[in-house]
Amino acid sequence: MPSAVRRTPGSDLIIENAMRESDEPLCVLVWENITELAQALHDEPAIASRIRVNYIGSSNTTNDPEACGWVYKFMSSQFPELWWIEDGLMPRLTHDTFRGMYEGGDQSGEWNARDFVIENIYGRGSTHSGLFEEK
Repeated sequence: MPSAVRRTPGSDLIIENAMRESDEPLCVLVWENITELAQALHDEPAIASRIRVNYIGSSNTTNDPEACGWVYKFMSSQFPELWWIEDGLMPRLTHDTFRGMYEGGDQSGEWNARDFVIENIYGRGSTHSGLFEEK
């Protein structure tokens, strides 16, 4: 279970950005373990109504069971309206929907991986305009 002694720069950054004055919610993409988000929700429950979570789960759902369990319990008991999408639900590899971001599917027109990112990601919601130094 998250605790005050395990605050991190990441959980503090989520809180800081979620609490900024804005008409738009903070979109939080979690790909890896969910500990930072769990800690942020633990430390500042008011952010639940100010964030939208897209969690790329798959094996991470089982690799971080303490944080996942805490967040799921927190959501259902305190904030059942928390906006949440989990890609890659268990059992493993049966619903890994996140792979559609870079594999298979209709790659023509606006739906191809490159054009979709250029049209819908670059220049939105980040300080780096969707461009990363490394993969």
